[in-house]
Amino acid sequence: GHDVQDDIFSDHAGCSSRIYGGLGENAGGTCLAPAYGADSGAYNFISQDNQVIPGRKPAAYAVVGTPSGSNVPDAGIDTRARFLNCISIGDTCGFTDGGSAASAGVAVNCKVQDLRAGGTYGYSGTMQIEDCGFSSANGTAKSSGVTVKNTPLVA
Repeated sequence: GHDVQDDIFSDHAGCSSRIYGGLGENAGGTCLAPAYGADSGAYNFISQDNQVIPGRKPAAYAVVGTPSGSNVPDAGIDTRARFLNCISIGDTCGFTDGGSAASAGVAVNCKVQDLRAGGTYGYSGTMQIEDCGFSSANGTAKSSGVTVKNTPLVA
């Protein structure tokens, strides 16, 4: 997917999906954004140069949207996502989750490369990351809430 004004892929309200391979680039929002009670997985996916419209979702891979409110049919179901062998190149932030037990993400063997100027973090929120990498002159590898499992965060 490419050149869209919003997110390239965004599950909602109790959906379950698995994405195998692909490229998402030049989106106004995020590349992949499971939200509002979704259960998602992405494997071998590349995000490149997304978040081009200021104020959109906070990362290339963003687990967002605690399920609540009358417009969410499955309010109360947690949002979950697992990213395996995914790469973020030239985004503002690589991977993030909502920062709570109701909106959680896991990244395994993922990489963040070359955050754009003004970029923030490779990994943020309360993500759990395992064997992941960060290589960028901009931004910081991870925020304080990120849990690193197995090996340290490497380039």
